[in-house]
Amino acid sequence: MTAVPVLFIETDIQMDVDDVGALALAMMLERQGLIRIAGVGVNTTSRWGARAVETLKAAYGADFPVGVLRPLSDEVVETDYARLISDGAADADWPDAAELLRDVLAAAEDRSVTVVSIGFYGNLVGFLSDGPDAADLVRGKVASTIVMGGLFPSGREFNFVEDARTTAEFLRLWPGVIDFIGQEVGNDVITGRRLSDALGHDHPAAVAYRAYCGEGAGRPSWDLIAVYLAAHPEWAALRWSAPGEIDVRESDGENHWVDAPGGRHRYATLAAAPEHVAVELDEALVIDRARERAEQ
Repeated sequence: MTAVPVLFIETDIQMDVDDVGALALAMMLERQGLIRIAGVGVNTTSRWGARAVETLKAAYGADFPVGVLRPLSDEVVETDYARLISDGAADADWPDAAELLRDVLAAAEDRSVTVVSIGFYGNLVGFLSDGPDAADLVRGKVASTIVMGGLFPSGREFNFVEDARTTAEFLRLWPGVIDFIGQEVGNDVITGRRLSDALGHDHPAAVAYRAYCGEGAGRPSWDLIAVYLAAHPEWAALRWSAPGEIDVRESDGENHWVDAPGGRHRYATLAAAPEHVAVELDEALVIDRARERAEQ
């Protein structure tokens, strides 16, 4: 029997609610035995992001370590869903995310970990800068790297632009192949409209989506697509570019695709209608919880 993918997820939760959807989806996939979550690293310095992850863990009965990017602060964003769902939660003795990733990889089987980045790259660059063996750990223990970032074949996307210098450093230093889910892939895949009905009005995922998007509005599924791909590497809803390399301009984060046979990168395009992909993701996100609520 083939082992399920073991995920380490890097998230900028607190910046956009699709991170909540992606983590909720990951926990649902884990409940179904399709993946195992080895750890989550939060790559903003807001303590409310880490607290939001802990709130979601409690709601789904999940058990995995959370790492943070220090120094922690009370930083919030304009639509403050993270603080809303985790108000009253206390700080925990979270490890640094770069150290957590090192521990996860050191303990892992060879070529068994899928790294899923749905945020910024400070933790990953910090890990790679922490000792000469970090790159060797990636080469030996990481089976796949999936990044939600960029706009293809060229453009400016939030995850790349926010800290363009660190983005460029990550792309330069990270060993091995990286599969990219660009912004354009998820723009029209709207999920999360059913969360209140399926999970209950007070479920933290439902509360977060209402606060950020409005009741029943849903959100583009950039991060959810990346997580779902990690559980379904041969997902027919995506098709892939030929190998190449991504070049990121450090001054403003604009990325450009360069065709390169044997290159380390490739990017996805949709091979199915966005509404069909949305249905598949929504069903994975809520169907089991909806059934549980109906049976109670």
